[in-house]
Amino acid sequence: MFASIFDLLDFARAVQAGRVMEGEVEVASLPRLAEAVHEAVGKVTYRLSFERGELGLSSVRVEASTRLTLQCQRSLEAFEFPVDIDTVLSPVRDDADAAALPESWEPTELDGDGRIRPSDLIEDELLLALPAVPKKPGDDEPIHYEARDPADLGPFAALKNLRN
Repeated sequence: MFASIFDLLDFARAVQAGRVMEGEVEVASLPRLAEAVHEAVGKVTYRLSFERGELGLSSVRVEASTRLTLQCQRSLEAFEFPVDIDTVLSPVRDDADAAALPESWEPTELDGDGRIRPSDLIEDELLLALPAVPKKPGDDEPIHYEARDPADLGPFAALKNLRN
């Protein structure tokens, strides 16, 4: 039976079956990501591999690749931001479980029934990859301001010209 990445999935069963989900999803179909980008265009190519990994821990490897359209906060121009994700997530119940994970792994939470929505995993990782302040590549030129005489800046600057 084929399940959508938008359906809830039993994490333990997916690991037990060695389930792999791969395909493409529209950026616009990931609502939190669509809201965070300048334009919700394009597709995300993904692969989710559920497995029992290091130390016998259940995990899901999240691989995703896309080009997101962001807005430069300096020039206000749109630009493409390439994102390539490859991370391993493991379900945890508390901080002690999270501390026991291998250093390169990240914790993730399951719902009360031990289920997870695969699209949420992809969307979360893409959101984490976004820069806090998007800046178009090559837009590193410092902004230069022309020094002005402080006397020309006050509310009476125009009156000064009338006096002369």
